Amino acid sequence: VIAPAHLRDSFPLHFNQCPLLARLEADTEANRRKALRLQFWSALTHQLCPEPLRRWVMTVLLAARRLGVEGSSLPPLPIEMWVTIFEFVPRWALGQSTELM
Repeated sequence: VIAPAHLRDSFPLHFNQCPLLARLEADTEANRRKALRLQFWSALTHQLCPEPLRRWVMTVLLAARRLGVEGSSLPPLPIEMWVTIFEFVPRWALGQSTELM
């Protein structure tokens, strides 16, 4: 969790009983960028996703690979392109239908 200095300095007063906030990070530009990167899917954040979403990502990648084998007039997208597309998807949106987005 990124927190301003006045909250980090008074951590025991505000968050002493909250184990989820055991480590507050400084509110810096680098930490904000890191937090933003964690919001989107990547090979590095894949393990942070719940098991059903990890399976969903793998299913889509396997289906994409299979579609490339089937006879189509369009050339298949390489798997690296699918990975790049996934990197634009927020982790909360994985597996969601387009009506929810």
